[in-house]
Amino acid sequence: MRIRAIHQKSKIGINTHLTNKIVFDALNKRMIKNFKDLDNIQQEVKFGKNTRFDFLVTEKYKKTFIEVKNVTLSRQREIAEFPDAITSRGLKHIQELLKANKKGYEIYLFFVIQRNDC
Repeated sequence: MRIRAIHQKSKIGINTHLTNKIVFDALNKRMIKNFKDLDNIQQEVKFGKNTRFDFLVTEKYKKTFIEVKNVTLSRQREIAEFPDAITSRGLKHIQELLKANKKGYEIYLFFVIQRNDC
């Protein structure tokens, strides 16, 4: 018996600017469960000396920084992976998010999977 592998082509979104637009739209439309009662959404908000986070959202008594990451890598069926390369910038963002959390901000990392096979 001969087994033949079938490879399906996947659509992958590689435009990292689109990722933030997707999240911004979802926040605006209150489509994300933890962010239904937002008072304000700001984009590209400076934190510290050399960091900008993708979003600062405010609700009654809390402020939350959101950093958005585009996920394109998959090496195993239906499993998305991040990062797809070593990233000192990504590590810096995580470290800065932790600093923000120590200063009283809530913090979130959003992983937007732009693949139709994961």
